[in-house]
Amino acid sequence: LQPTGKGIDLVKSIQAEALKSPQLTGEWEAQMEQIRRGAAGREAFMEGIRGFVREVVAQIKASLGDRVKDVRVTDRLTDSPSCLVSDDGDISGTLERLLKQSGQKAPERKPILEINPTHPLVARLKTETAHADGWAHLLFDQAQLAEGTQLADPAGFVKRLNDMLLAMASR
Repeated sequence: LQPTGKGIDLVKSIQAEALKSPQLTGEWEAQMEQIRRGAAGREAFMEGIRGFVREVVAQIKASLGDRVKDVRVTDRLTDSPSCLVSDDGDISGTLERLLKQSGQKAPERKPILEINPTHPLVARLKTETAHADGWAHLLFDQAQLAEGTQLADPAGFVKRLNDMLLAMASR
């Protein structure tokens, strides 16, 4: 494969490191060339990318199980890999904390994890299959910390974080 100017521009515009693999970008560039020549449609290319994102969402849902109500993609996050939101009719994380701090019983809350598909940590889930479960739990725990929620298992969070750091450092 010979990189073209369009391919190089595409790679430079992508933030997620996992999406910069030569194989993946080579496939995308070949598909874009087919679109340019009229041999393929844009929609088929976009469906492939949507499928890529659906796989990541499915991995996270499977890893987190009943810790979340749902996992969905959002475009409102820019620097963060994930955040927690409440479904319509459910209490917010802030209200849950206030109720608990005042000694009142809070209804059980299952948050929705929203992920930023362009963030490198989210993209790693697709390529780090051996550590996908750990990445999913780290994304959830980080979202909990960002919203001010105390982690149910701080020691587990530290262990997962250390495991991920050691795995990355050994490369």
